[in-house]
Amino acid sequence: MTFTFCLEMRQYILKRLLLMIPTLLGVAVLVFLMLRVAPGDIVELKYAGSGTFAPRERETS
Repeated sequence: MTFTFCLEMRQYILKRLLLMIPTLLGVAVLVFLMLRVAPGDIVELKYAGSGTFAPRERETS
């Protein structure tokens, strides 16, 4: 292995790690905005019509 190869690989890895920061920030903002735009409350939609907010018990047969 040559010294230039190690330097190039180190630069490549550093560049990819630094590109993770805006990517993760963008994904977090996108998910946040999608949840805010969704109509209604997520909890209310999940438990609509069940009459209670308690988790449903399994029926045993």
